[in-house]
Amino acid sequence: MLAQNALADALFGCVCTVEEPDRNFAWRWFTDPFVRQAYPADEHDRYSRLHVADLRAAVARRGNDAASSALVERLHGAGEEFTRLWARHEVAVRRTSRMKILHPEIGAIEFDAEALLTPAEDQRLFVFTPPPGTPSIEALELLRVIDPETAHRSHV
Repeated sequence: MLAQNALADALFGCVCTVEEPDRNFAWRWFTDPFVRQAYPADEHDRYSRLHVADLRAAVARRGNDAASSALVERLHGAGEEFTRLWARHEVAVRRTSRMKILHPEIGAIEFDAEALLTPAEDQRLFVFTPPPGTPSIEALELLRVIDPETAHRSHV
C-alpha cells in the first residue's frame, strides 16, 4: 500500500506509520487482527482465500521475483492459515467485488470495489464506491464529518 485518502484513513486507519515491508495488504490481513475487524467475521474465510489466490496470481505475473518470493516466505512463517490456503494452489485476479466494511461508529458500509492496474500490472489502484441508492452513501457523508482523530483512535 503506497497511499490512501482521508476517507480510507477513517475507514481502515492510517497505514502511513506502518513499516514499508508490512504495508502489503495480504501481509496485514494474515498478521494484523485489526485489519480483519473492518470486515464481517462470517466473510473472513472467503477473503483469506481471495487474498491468497490473488497473491498467487501476482507472484506468477511478477515471475516469482525476489520481492514476491520474500513476501510469500514471510507469510508462511506468519501462520498456518496462509500456508494451508497457499497449498490449495488457487489462482484468481480480483478486479471487481462487492464488499462490506464495518466502521465502529457508523456500522456497515457497502462498497463496489474495482482494481485499476498499471500497464505493467505491477501496481493497483483500488476504487471504493457506494452502490447507488444505498444507505452507504449517507454513511460516507457522515464519515466525512467525523473528526479524523476520533475515527482513527476508535480503530486502534
